[in-house]
Amino acid sequence: MDGRRGWFVVLGAFLTMAITAGASLFVLPAMLDSIINDTGWSLTGVSTALTVWGVSAAVFSPICGLLIDKFGARRMMLFGIVCGSVTAWLTSQVGALWQLYAVLLVAAFGNMACTYVPVSTLVARWFIQRRSMATGIAMLSIFVGAAIFLTLTAGLLESYSWRDVYKIIAGIWLLAAIPTLIWVRYPPAEEEAAHIAQLGTAASTDGDLTLSMALRTRSFWGLSIGDAITGLVFAVFSFHLPYFLTQELDDAQTAAGIASLLNLATAGGTLLFGILGDRFPFRPLFVSCYFFPFLAVPLLMVGGGAPLAFAFALMAGIPAGGRNALFPVSLVYCFGETHLGAIYGLSNSCFMLGNAFAPVLSAWIYESTGSAQGVYAVCMGMLILSTALVALIQRRPAAPAH
Repeated sequence: MDGRRGWFVVLGAFLTMAITAGASLFVLPAMLDSIINDTGWSLTGVSTALTVWGVSAAVFSPICGLLIDKFGARRMMLFGIVCGSVTAWLTSQVGALWQLYAVLLVAAFGNMACTYVPVSTLVARWFIQRRSMATGIAMLSIFVGAAIFLTLTAGLLESYSWRDVYKIIAGIWLLAAIPTLIWVRYPPAEEEAAHIAQLGTAASTDGDLTLSMALRTRSFWGLSIGDAITGLVFAVFSFHLPYFLTQELDDAQTAAGIASLLNLATAGGTLLFGILGDRFPFRPLFVSCYFFPFLAVPLLMVGGGAPLAFAFALMAGIPAGGRNALFPVSLVYCFGETHLGAIYGLSNSCFMLGNAFAPVLSAWIYESTGSAQGVYAVCMGMLILSTALVALIQRRPAAPAH
């Protein structure tokens, strides 16, 4: 533990999630135009599929968390990979919108079984002293998967129909089983116990909280609701910032560049804060990841054009990446690792609900006010509220010495 074998587990988790997160989160958005042109379905109708997926993921996340604690991360990840492959193939066969919604409902369960929750649970078991760094590296796979599958999907659509592309994606899903089978596994129980004993009472799992115990703490609700609010804000930026900036700057290419920089900064922040999380006091560093995006939003509101928008992308994206790296670690900080799957699964359901309804809320505010300024103002209010909620976290008391 905290050594070479653990890093091979991180490698396996990284490769697996680059495929599973990339194939599940970024393929459908890249195909919207092709699907609409081929089927005649409306943009609203197809976009609603993303909301169906998000709400379904919120429902299934706590169930998957409980199953991960019961059956282990490896088995659940393999199940999720098979489920993802089957639902990708079924997507290629849909002939009506309701069928697309039904397939994505099942697909959400597969995704929750093989991405954030099992990977975070797995890494937490292998690392104690370098847990933040290991988690940050594992979570960086999401951005690698995004880059690969957005590019791959666009390239495939030049030669194949969207239905044929989904059949190809179904085969690619199964490739994720290779690193899962080779490297993904929990540490031997006796080795884990010996390592914890060597590190002392601060690393002991004797005082770890169960899900029912966690639900009675302010830490759980502060983390879950606060993170869901921040997730909603960044989902707004992901879905609508390019559109807002295109209207303001009258330059779609520059708007796309700003959105790309936001994603690149988030990826860099994931790695940076993963390293910092093992070297600085955890709580203030973690809370700063929620506060600094609040300071960045005014850069969009003052009308400074592209330069300030690019500055926003850097100032908001880097701490947003820190949140990606440190949130799973915060759950261990507050509740311990023994029941992490169940706790993270339920907490993640709040985050997924925020993501699911973000586009609808943002569009309603924009159409009601006729300007993105109202959206930005609401986002600022949400970010300061999420900072206050996350700041409620308390460290799990160390187990008493024996």
